[in-house]
Amino acid sequence: MITVGATILALFPLAIEGGPLWKPLCYAQIGGLAVVTFITLLGPGFLLDLCARSKVDQMGDGWRQIGARTARAQNQVTKISLDHQILLTERQRSPYDSSV
Repeated sequence: MITVGATILALFPLAIEGGPLWKPLCYAQIGGLAVVTFITLLGPGFLLDLCARSKVDQMGDGWRQIGARTARAQNQVTKISLDHQILLTERQRSPYDSSV
């Protein structure tokens, strides 16, 4: 970005006061650099968004199924964790505890 900006700015004096050969050449370079920089900044983001949307369309309900599987797995982990805590609590009781 900085290099392109500096090049465009440096070509303006030559485009304004250059000879009959330099003026069209400088205008062509300034225009080309500006257009290509604009396309480079917007093009990849647009293509990535386009590809991501088509992927979501292909998946359809697949995203919902993945979300449901993830929720079930989280619930299962929570249940296992609670069961583990109960087992640890039971192990900590003394064998001579009268409440058991």
